[in-house]
Amino acid sequence: MNDPRVIAAIITLIGVIISIAISFFINYRSHKLDEKELYKSIERDYALELLKKRLEYYPKLNFELSSFHKEIHLKNELSRDLILSFFDKTNNLNSTYSIFFSTETVAEYYKLWTCLIKLLSNTQEGELISKQSGLNDLKKYMQCVEIALKKDIGVFIVDFQDGERSKKLEQSYKGIQKQLKDT
Repeated sequence: MNDPRVIAAIITLIGVIISIAISFFINYRSHKLDEKELYKSIERDYALELLKKRLEYYPKLNFELSSFHKEIHLKNELSRDLILSFFDKTNNLNSTYSIFFSTETVAEYYKLWTCLIKLLSNTQEGELISKQSGLNDLKKYMQCVEIALKKDIGVFIVDFQDGERSKKLEQSYKGIQKQLKDT
């Protein structure tokens, strides 16, 4: 065991083992970092493509919501036929584009949809529906869907000059949700 060649061989072997271990560790870390970067890149590309689709399709649904919201706001009562027409339009848009909805938007749209179903099932053809008999709730549900759509496309992420608009819109959304829970 005192042979210098054996000691040199053992030292060389230990050096090789340490070198292999360090090389393995460095390669492993490098591979993990590359893998993380690849996943981040895929997520980023997917999020960008999803945002592009949302920016393309959401304005169509938002237009229907906004237009009908103004109808409700300007009139004391609406015909069941007008509500049925709105239901059909938004239902078709939902069937076409809901694949791009976030979980929150799906939930808010479902609340709107059930409100519309309830209004339509509780009225007869040609009947007028007043604000007291459900239009005010419908308006609130529509606002929640509009806000959810805006969240999906990042309206609340953009930092405005005073930084207050996003906070006010978010507070408005929370206030509407609270009112709906209280009713």
